[in-house]
Amino acid sequence: MTAHGRCDSRPGPKGLPKATLSRPWDRTTRKESIVIVRVFIIFVLLAVLANTGVNAGESANAQTTDKTAVLVKRVPPRYPAKAIERGQEGWVDLNFTVTPEGTTSGIRVRAEYPRHVFTRSAINALAKWTYTPRFENSVAVPQDNNHTVFSFALTDSTAIRESLRPQFAAATDAIDAQDWDGATKIVTQVMAGESLNLFELASIEDIRGRIAFGRNEFAAAADSFARALEITARFNAETRYNISEMLVIAAINGGEFVRALEAFDRWNPQAHEQNRELRRTVEAIRASLAAGRPINLAPLAAPDSE
Repeated sequence: MTAHGRCDSRPGPKGLPKATLSRPWDRTTRKESIVIVRVFIIFVLLAVLANTGVNAGESANAQTTDKTAVLVKRVPPRYPAKAIERGQEGWVDLNFTVTPEGTTSGIRVRAEYPRHVFTRSAINALAKWTYTPRFENSVAVPQDNNHTVFSFALTDSTAIRESLRPQFAAATDAIDAQDWDGATKIVTQVMAGESLNLFELASIEDIRGRIAFGRNEFAAAADSFARALEITARFNAETRYNISEMLVIAAINGGEFVRALEAFDRWNPQAHEQNRELRRTVEAIRASLAAGRPINLAPLAAPDSE
């Protein structure tokens, strides 16, 4: 189940670069050893610009100002036995509400792979998480539109397998040629084939994001870029930089300005000088939001290849 943004019939931004898609499948190093089953959980609050909540050890009764919900108890999911037997890896992206009582409710699947393999395990785990609730004017209120990604891995894969590299390279070539349908077809074929490892799944989300960006489906693009970063932390620094940059640009183009600022702040590209123009744009958005001014921006293109 994949999230979709609004479709725009205008041609996609030109200059979608070869350089921005770092082709992690071209890397010559590979570490892929069977290890103890582990489940990676990354928690992200898309609806919050900055976390101003109290620490888990602080008393909720002491809150006198607006506070966002803060995670108190995290319960890891069980790795499904059948998935272990089949050697399956995957992820589940869940949306949920934090209730005034600090529990989770309204849990629904935003996207997942493979379908219906890890769903129940992820939902059961999230249902047991607890929080200090969100407070507005010292009154506990629901906090909606939170999401978390549960990633399930059996291997320490840090590269795409040799057998799949030609297909990933072909998808990249199609993107470079702005052949969005061709790239989508290749991705569909890869997803329908052999079981993918977590690194390959994250790379697929990166490619999906660039396809959606080229089609001006910026909300879907931002979702895919964010998911790629959340599924695995095993991308090298250059690849994470490029995906993070595209996430910020897609969020800006889609009018999701709070999300853009949040992604930019997590990315923290202060040590990078590659895109000073994007930094200026982000700071202008930040100032406009703080002052309550309307934001009118022309769509940003993907970075030009060097």
